[in-house]
Amino acid sequence: MMNKKPTYQDLEKELEKLKEHNKTLRWENNELKANKENLVVPPEQLASELKNFDDELKSEQYLFNILMDVIPGRVYFKNRESQFVKISKSVAKWHNIVDPAVAIGKTDFDFFAKKHAEKAFRDEQEIIKSGIALTNIEEKESWKDGEITWSLSSKMPLINKKGQTLGILGVSRDITNQKLAEQALKENEEKLRMLFENSTNLFYSHTPNLVLTYMSQQVENVLGYTREEVMHRWTELASNHPVNEIGFRYTQKAIDTGIAQMPFELELLHKNGEKVWVEVREGPVVKNGKTKAIVGALIDITDRKKAEQALKESEEKYRLLIENQSDLIVKIDKLGRFLFVSKTYCNLFAKTEQELIGKTIMPFVHEDDRKSTKKTINKLNKPPHKLYFRHRAITKNGIRWLSWMGTAVLDNNKNLIEIIAVGRDITDKVNTENNLIESERKLRELNATKDKFFSIIAHDLRSPFNTMLGFAKLLVTNFDNFNVQKQKKFLGILTNDLENTYNLLENLLLWARTQRGTIDFYPEKENLYLLTGETVELLRQSAADKAIFLINQIPEDIYVNADKNMLLSILRNLISNAIKFTPKEGTVKIGVKTRHVVETGHTLSLTEIYVKDNGVGMANEKQVQLFEISENISTKGTEDETGTGLGLILCKEFVEKHGGQIRVESKVGKGSEFIFTVPLVR
Repeated sequence: MMNKKPTYQDLEKELEKLKEHNKTLRWENNELKANKENLVVPPEQLASELKNFDDELKSEQYLFNILMDVIPGRVYFKNRESQFVKISKSVAKWHNIVDPAVAIGKTDFDFFAKKHAEKAFRDEQEIIKSGIALTNIEEKESWKDGEITWSLSSKMPLINKKGQTLGILGVSRDITNQKLAEQALKENEEKLRMLFENSTNLFYSHTPNLVLTYMSQQVENVLGYTREEVMHRWTELASNHPVNEIGFRYTQKAIDTGIAQMPFELELLHKNGEKVWVEVREGPVVKNGKTKAIVGALIDITDRKKAEQALKESEEKYRLLIENQSDLIVKIDKLGRFLFVSKTYCNLFAKTEQELIGKTIMPFVHEDDRKSTKKTINKLNKPPHKLYFRHRAITKNGIRWLSWMGTAVLDNNKNLIEIIAVGRDITDKVNTENNLIESERKLRELNATKDKFFSIIAHDLRSPFNTMLGFAKLLVTNFDNFNVQKQKKFLGILTNDLENTYNLLENLLLWARTQRGTIDFYPEKENLYLLTGETVELLRQSAADKAIFLINQIPEDIYVNADKNMLLSILRNLISNAIKFTPKEGTVKIGVKTRHVVETGHTLSLTEIYVKDNGVGMANEKQVQLFEISENISTKGTEDETGTGLGLILCKEFVEKHGGQIRVESKVGKGSEFIFTVPLVR
């Protein structure tokens, strides 16, 4: 039996017996002064007491040794003067002592600060005096080196069988880390409490069955109730708003799953009866897989909800305003993609809003205006960030002119975010402007025509009549004095002037008819070779007088769809001009050629009629003015032939009447080539 190690339960039973035995003993020690700072027994007295102490313990020495080894924590014995007489290894380590025997005879004054040692001394003397143990006492230990530790201690009187108090049995364990953790937790809780109490948000916690366990003081600001009032009336404060049912479902889901849910909105009632909107953010507190509580925060969003409602009402008014007015309104990003389109814009292009949003504006802009429209959008990046522009658009009603006032929306860094543009259909206005411009142009032409007409009457027509009258009077007065040869010469000159004046008058009358719009236009299938030959024969004598060769190079099988009289007038005027500005023994050729042009990606072949001479030619600046009636560019021929420039203007009008064009290619001293087109008949 002596070799059997007692169990922990056996030791606890023995300790209980010791406690009962100690309670039956009386205090037999002389009372010590309470303010005694350091009590040390003389060595010879300490040795005697130790011997008596050892004798008393001999009968229970085995038990005490076992207790020193197995009791958890630090175990020590002190005599009646609070001097250590026996310590466990853990106590030695606690006091940073290598050999436990070194502590024998020492007191707490050797290790701890004076104030702590005095308190420990008083407590131990009271235990010795009263015989009553102190158990589970938390002690804050202040060491001489300034270190602070915490212990959980139990001290009990050690009484022998005679009822004498031999000293103190102490058991303690280090709880410093625990106390530091508790202190840190307490500080964190205090910080958290201060955070909760001083936050603008309302914090709370409740049990899974929705019983509130905490509510921060902000509840008074949010709901008008005191913390105490709301803790007992939580379920009464929520209104019957449908959103609340959603909120309760979210909370229940967090309780059931142990997972925080998305924030939700809740409508509560203020103490004054007004509705208060809050955003709820909750998270479950889970322990052992079960939700023990819900902690959350209420963020007052009443102002935000009011702002949202006001914005919604404003947007509704804005929408109604946009949808019920005639202007076009669009919003595009900096890449030209639609962000918003008004109903009027959708109607104009026969598109739905869904079909337009995200698409670019350019496909709806006429291809000839896309470059300028892009350029305008880029200009909105610069001050004043507002521009007026117009472009043609491809709408359901065809090509329409639209005018826009574009305004840039900028961010804080003055960078373009989007463009808001308000526009309207100005097609009628543009047409009116164009009509005015065309009317102005026609008026200028009419004025020029009038001036030209009067100029011809006043000068070009009057001058040859004066010449002819002069020759006529000369012949009448001196006819008998002239021989036959001279008479024929003067009559020839008179005849030539009469022919020229007749041609001029015919052109003048024909031109006047074109200006009044009364000239008839009857295009028919005509043989171009025969018409050219007819004109050549008519003008052959004029060419022969200057020894000029007229060459008809028109193929015999060329047919055109033309008004015969107009085409003859064109050929007559062009060939007459060629003869006029070609020197003696020159050449005038009339022919056709084919020219290839590319239009809208397709190659077109045009058959052109030309009248080409090797005469004096003309400068480029004169070529530009050649077909304008407002310009007086009449030039004398190589034999001082006179003219009005009216013939070329008639040619231009007759060619355009046939849907063709006329142009000239000429170099000074190299001759000229007049080229025009009329419809061919295949």
